[in-house]
Amino acid sequence: MKPLTELQISKLHKNPRVQAAKGPVRLGTGYPNLKINVRKSGAKSWVFIKEVNGRATPLGLGSFPDLSLDGAQREALKLKQQLHEGVAMATHKVKKIERQQTFLDLAKIYLCRMTKDNTLDGEPVNLALVTYNQHKKTLLERCVKLHKVSFVDIEVTALASVVETFWLTPSAKKWIQQMTAFLTFGESRMNLGWDAGKLLKNVTENYMVKKEAHVEQSEGSLSIEDLQKWYKRMEDDRALKMPERDRLACKILPLLHKRNGEIIRGKWKELNFSNMGNIIWTIPKDRMKTNKKRVQDYQMPVPTIVGKWLLAYRNRKVISNWEGVGDDDFIFGAAPRRGSKSRDKNGLGSIKADRVSEALDTFCPLGMGVEGYKATPHGTNRSTFQTWAEAQQDPNNPGNGKYSHDAIEVQLDHALDGGKVRKAYDRDNRWNMRKILVEDYAKLILG
Repeated sequence: MKPLTELQISKLHKNPRVQAAKGPVRLGTGYPNLKINVRKSGAKSWVFIKEVNGRATPLGLGSFPDLSLDGAQREALKLKQQLHEGVAMATHKVKKIERQQTFLDLAKIYLCRMTKDNTLDGEPVNLALVTYNQHKKTLLERCVKLHKVSFVDIEVTALASVVETFWLTPSAKKWIQQMTAFLTFGESRMNLGWDAGKLLKNVTENYMVKKEAHVEQSEGSLSIEDLQKWYKRMEDDRALKMPERDRLACKILPLLHKRNGEIIRGKWKELNFSNMGNIIWTIPKDRMKTNKKRVQDYQMPVPTIVGKWLLAYRNRKVISNWEGVGDDDFIFGAAPRRGSKSRDKNGLGSIKADRVSEALDTFCPLGMGVEGYKATPHGTNRSTFQTWAEAQQDPNNPGNGKYSHDAIEVQLDHALDGGKVRKAYDRDNRWNMRKILVEDYAKLILG
């Protein structure tokens, strides 16, 4: 092979083999024992090939163009002489200037080269959907203990000291994925021979407490009595300071028994007010959590009192210029913001589901649940209702109480008992029973 020039080496990333590969491709340079790893992003790093007894072992020399072709040749020649003289290859150190780079130095390079559309040098970052700011927070705030450590000297114990600070949080898996992506970047830049995934797996399996010791709390729910008291507190002066839109969302959710997002993202056209004694809300099937293989949109009866609240809100006198009361407008509209998938072509959309929790915590907290920890909107909307409804069953004749078990399950959008066969043939939506059920529950709660 004819020796390559620096100009030719700078264009190696355009090689068809490199462009077709997912990872780095090792190419020859035409110089003895000297090869180069090339990525389609343009990143290149020198590799010296140690050959002993017919076995080839790679050793990283540094990245190109930080280490020039002449410099790489000199390093390769020096190592070849050392090998000939019997000097152990393990004593070879990474180039001094790179060895001095700390975790923080490399983190800054990583963040500069990672764009805000979650790509690194034009290639997607291979991990769960996260944002650029989350990467920044992980490396600059969560890994502060490692900032002054030379990157090539990072050890398992040092990583463990960082991981243990967030190991028992719900987001631990996400943080570890981000650290893995960064360590992989650092390894590829310095050719250290690490497997970042195995390194962090060693940390989590051998240095962290077992996950079984951390039991996440389920979502708390209120008792019927506490929910009745909460509705009375919604008329207090402090609760009345809540924005009208948020207050309405907080009030109707416990009486509709659905997941927050299924209601919050609703539009006026989904509601049928033609018969105030039988108001129907049709939720598009793709917005329901259980939308797999669903053939039809989901329909539910709306308590009369909730229908009156919604109509009063629709007919309000003060309406922001970004809100609307037309059929195609969002019921709980939010200010324009382009770029969000949940918004229309004009940038309009609904409030986020967690807006309800924020409003409650600020103006009218739900308080402590019957389980002994904080009650949540989701737990109260569904668990409180189901616990009460199931208690109306006849203990001697299950399923045939005041409200049938099937009606309760359909109202909660749960699958009916009985497996696939029943699901295929039983298509009754238990509408009449569900209508009575939601009206009785609303009267019980509101008095």
